[in-house]
Amino acid sequence: MSKHKTDDILIRQVPILRDFLYHYATYKELIHNENNLSGSKLFWKFTTDAHLLTSVNYWCMVFGSTSNPTHYSKVDFTEEYNYVPFKEYFLEVLNMTHEDYTKYWLKIKGFRDKFSAHREIGYKEPAPYLDIAHKVALHYVSWLEKYITMSSLEMMVEQYQEELQPMIESFKVK
Repeated sequence: MSKHKTDDILIRQVPILRDFLYHYATYKELIHNENNLSGSKLFWKFTTDAHLLTSVNYWCMVFGSTSNPTHYSKVDFTEEYNYVPFKEYFLEVLNMTHEDYTKYWLKIKGFRDKFSAHREIGYKEPAPYLDIAHKVALHYVSWLEKYITMSSLEMMVEQYQEELQPMIESFKVK
């Protein structure tokens, strides 16, 4: 795989990662404040659900099916000094086995395939917790930063959270 192809993938992939992190941060903030938000509870339920479903869909664009053109496995840094494959990198950092991650990945991908992006009749599994997905995304950003210079997505997310909190406060019951 040529460097040009990796650059083309990253041009698409980095905004997807950013959007996953933003939607996930919004989802977490809404869940944390769900009992204190003013207005229609139904509105906040649908808004919260939309952020969760969007988070799952964005995460799967990068970490779901390997056939996806923006999948992390399409990014090639094998010729870089001290190259470590991403999956090996994050499994070690998260102290997870390949089997444990595969079980987790199947839950998220299954939820996306059977509920979030499509609706399978009779699908009744709960939404997966995205805490590990969030960590995988952040570690992917750290892994990318070992090989390329890029804007800090972590700083962007922190700035977004700083902007989000006063906004959520303004929606709270006074």
